[in-house]
Amino acid sequence: MSTAMAGTGTPDEYAGDIPGQASGTRIKLYVEATDNAANTSVDPAGAPGTTYEFGIMPSGDYLVLLGGASHTTATDFQAAFSAIGRTADIWDWDELGMPTVAILSSYNAVVIDESWYFDTTQRDTLGAFLSQTGPGLNQVFMMGRDLSYGSSSRAWMEQYTGTEYVKDDPSWRQLTSTPGNPIGNDETFVIQGSYPDEVRLSTTYTGGQIIYKYSATGSALDRFDTEQDAREFFQKEGKIWDSKLWPMAPSGPDSAAAVSYVSATHASVYFCFQFNYIQEATRRAEILDRALDWLSAATAMGKGVALQPTTPNLPGELTMGQNYPNPFNPTTRIQVGIPADYQGRMDLKVYNVRGQLVKALFEGTKPPGFFTFEWDGTNNRGTPVSSGIYFARFQAGETVMTKKMVMLK
Repeated sequence: MSTAMAGTGTPDEYAGDIPGQASGTRIKLYVEATDNAANTSVDPAGAPGTTYEFGIMPSGDYLVLLGGASHTTATDFQAAFSAIGRTADIWDWDELGMPTVAILSSYNAVVIDESWYFDTTQRDTLGAFLSQTGPGLNQVFMMGRDLSYGSSSRAWMEQYTGTEYVKDDPSWRQLTSTPGNPIGNDETFVIQGSYPDEVRLSTTYTGGQIIYKYSATGSALDRFDTEQDAREFFQKEGKIWDSKLWPMAPSGPDSAAAVSYVSATHASVYFCFQFNYIQEATRRAEILDRALDWLSAATAMGKGVALQPTTPNLPGELTMGQNYPNPFNPTTRIQVGIPADYQGRMDLKVYNVRGQLVKALFEGTKPPGFFTFEWDGTNNRGTPVSSGIYFARFQAGETVMTKKMVMLK
């Protein structure tokens, strides 16, 4: 549909009304203007192929909560969710206040990017959400450079992330994944940004798994030649000086920068830094995708199964992640997980919308673990396929999972 816009009385300002829409509707829009000489322009550039988008909540599968003066932008999150073929509503709780437990519970998972620590209202509401009992686990992905920094938040963070605060800034910026971790994916990379926290695994709320450790300097940002220089800088920034901050290196024992945790009622992923500290947009999207896949897998197991001992870094059940990138051209990747108690045959195949087999990516057996398969956009004869919708189908025994994929050329 199209909506006419009229002048507001302010020079060069026009407004128009979009008809009311039902909850759950996602709206794509662009603006087209024509002058008296019949010259036309659109915003955003590339419209109507490229549009702005918003939703009538809840309209996405995930809810992103943004807060603090240095949070990651909504644009960065929208780009990451779009790249992995998922949808999200974005809520700035500094402007809109704290959403209710009912709102939080209406999404598959809640993603938080907060550059300060949680206040009492935020802790109380999030705690009520994460402590709800039900058939599955409540899911949260928390990212923030100071979430454990505030002394008033440390007990809460320990309870819901399985971590204990160590210090405000370990100075190192190179991160390395725990080998085989499904979220870390055996990566090493450098983040960029001030004051990421360092944490260790809790001895009270046990069972956390380290995703990334601070592994090397990686960047000269916020490094100082002397303890006095560092002390003066922190004081100017309004930060409390801690003797642990010198020397400028992680204090240990875990040197943890990111941790996953499962309790009786919730599953959490905690990054001690903002999402935008990850410099590469592609890497951000891939990490987001893997974190959401892990949360989904933990939730699918249910609270009783999720708390059973499992072999570290092995899936607790058969899993299949969304392909990435999606849409793609011409190559995409699909990750599947094989638990320790499954030893049978598995097939991963691609089908078209008519249900016809396009490509068999794997047929056979695999040991327990996570495995990534690549589809190069060709059929079984090696011929490139056309643009359109395809389905990746993973079957292991009686378990069948399917993911929708979009090829755009």
